[in-house]
Amino acid sequence: MKVSDLNVDRLLQSIPEEGLLRLGDARVLLVEAAAMGVLRKALVEAVGFEMSRGIMTRFGFACGSEDARSTRKKYRLKTVKDWLLAGSRLQALQGHVRVEPLQLVADEKNKRFHVLARWRNSYEATEYKRFFGTGKEPCCWYLTGYASGWCSVFLGRPALCVETECEGKGDPHCLIEIRPVEDWGDWAKSRLPELEEGRLTASKSILEQTEGQARESERKYRQLYDVAADMMLLSDPETGRLADVNPASCRLLGYSREELLRMSAFDLLASPDELADTRRLFEEALRTGIATRISTFRRKDGSQLEAEVRTTPLHSDGRTWMLGIGRDLTAQRRLERRALAFYQAFLNSNDSMFYTDRNGVIQDVNEAFIRRFGYTREEAIGRSPRIVRSRHTPQALYRRLWGDILDTSKGFWRGRIIDRTKAGDELPVMLSATAVKDARGEIVGFVSSAVDMSEQEELHRRLTRNEALAAVGSMAAVVAHEIRNPLGSIVTAASSIVREGLDPKDREALLTVLRKESLRLGETLSQFLQYARPRELALEDGDINESVREVLSMVRSDPKLHGDVRIVERLSDALPRFPFDANALRQVLWNIIINALQALRGKGTLNVATESELGKVKIHIADTGPGIPKTQIPKIFQPFHTTKQKGTGLGLPIAESIVAAHGGQLTVDSDAGQGACFSIALPTEGYPEEVPPPRPGARPTHQEDPS
Repeated sequence: MKVSDLNVDRLLQSIPEEGLLRLGDARVLLVEAAAMGVLRKALVEAVGFEMSRGIMTRFGFACGSEDARSTRKKYRLKTVKDWLLAGSRLQALQGHVRVEPLQLVADEKNKRFHVLARWRNSYEATEYKRFFGTGKEPCCWYLTGYASGWCSVFLGRPALCVETECEGKGDPHCLIEIRPVEDWGDWAKSRLPELEEGRLTASKSILEQTEGQARESERKYRQLYDVAADMMLLSDPETGRLADVNPASCRLLGYSREELLRMSAFDLLASPDELADTRRLFEEALRTGIATRISTFRRKDGSQLEAEVRTTPLHSDGRTWMLGIGRDLTAQRRLERRALAFYQAFLNSNDSMFYTDRNGVIQDVNEAFIRRFGYTREEAIGRSPRIVRSRHTPQALYRRLWGDILDTSKGFWRGRIIDRTKAGDELPVMLSATAVKDARGEIVGFVSSAVDMSEQEELHRRLTRNEALAAVGSMAAVVAHEIRNPLGSIVTAASSIVREGLDPKDREALLTVLRKESLRLGETLSQFLQYARPRELALEDGDINESVREVLSMVRSDPKLHGDVRIVERLSDALPRFPFDANALRQVLWNIIINALQALRGKGTLNVATESELGKVKIHIADTGPGIPKTQIPKIFQPFHTTKQKGTGLGLPIAESIVAAHGGQLTVDSDAGQGACFSIALPTEGYPEEVPPPRPGARPTHQEDPS
């Protein structure tokens, strides 16, 4: 018998009255290829690709082996070739695949066996692509198992069919190669379990194990479902009837589980518009597999709940359900409203504000910034704040600024600086810069607010000029008095010294008067000039203790000045270096110490101490003299006020003006009979590069401590 004699018309017998279809002696079934594709898909979804491949290959191996044994018993095929091709013929008769032999080597004597063939119209490849798309690996698992089983019976020892090309992975056709297992080498050992018929019976235990795993997975998913913070509602997409809800749904909506399961998901919506939108949401989810929208629900108490709802269709027991997962947006909306309020405050603030990222790149500016600095929002965003930096703000100030902002214990800086507009105008501002941190405490950016001080400083300058004019009258009277006396002495001495026959002793006495009164007049004029036209400060980083020691050294070098006064100094070793005008500060110390020594009248104690406190350096000068009555303290800093017979009353006003020009304060604590303590407080940060000098007759305006 030839293989071509195997004809389906001869072999196939239909017995409808018995519900039987036979191919030869075997009962067969007519099953659509699509049904086999559905079976494969269900198997893959149940146990995965790897296990499905093993099951289908073992199934094919069992079928091929059984067909080979059955064919050997029933038919006497003439040649080895016919015998081998009979398996291919049976596969074609059953509609599995068309086989095109390319090479056939079957030498039993030399134990050589090798088959190379092309497959076309593989039902497995077609159905695989329909359900899974084009794959990356060959997918004709049943057919390769069948060929392996048939050839193994023919050889009497295990043979292995390998698919090297496959239509299922995009090749133009399937290409197979069959060899004895030992000819494939060690690689084939991993495939041997797929060729064991007995392993097919193990599928039951594997599936049972998989079923147990599925039950465990279901338990875990149910646990997640119950503890999830988001609402989960399972409903009928047509009627909206709720089939299941999780505890979060009950908590957020205010209903019990029993109440919700008697309701429709549509009953929970806040308005008819929401109902229409939700129906469209379900339709989109059924069409695309997932859909999302913002929905508003009505709680049991009548209040509304806004939630982001993600819907996904689920298929179970032949029915389709809609799973909706809703995330409560209440907290998010509250944060959004708060953020919007802050942003509106940022945009509409009358202070110039800008925000930078952590790298110092401007991300946004407000309208006040645009008005005052002249840059448009587009011009400022993406650039550095250096666009408003003035040359009058020294680099040392910026180092202190960033040091404070990046200090985790502080995180901000405040002080006066000079900025520059786009037009090049200088703009004095009170700047506040703060680090912006995220929930983890990491810096994500910086926000700066600048208060324009131009108007205030202009008003201050006008007030200063008015006060200076008011002081001119007082100053003129004092100048006239202080100059007239020494000038009268000088005129009298000059007139007398030219007389003939003047005694040499009298001449020397007159010369002494001339020298003494000239020095007195020069000193008086110097004080007037210093008060009326003070020089600008020359700020340099220095050690304040060094200046204190220099002044005390000059005092100690003149016994006539200090007499028996005991001078005690307690200077702190922990003072920071900071910028100040050393010459001007020495004059302040000298004026105060001289006043204290004059009040002590050559006896008592003078205490000089320094300390650092809250961003300031303080100098305390205390004496044990007669003190100053409380009622007189407000007057001692007024120009030309003095209780001495000789004096201009400018020493303390000049001292206070110098301290104020440093941004500091000069204060006194005293009362009659209790001595006096003068304290100088100087800030160690927040200096502009150029400090405007004090004006004649102006009371100092003390800057607020930037710390």
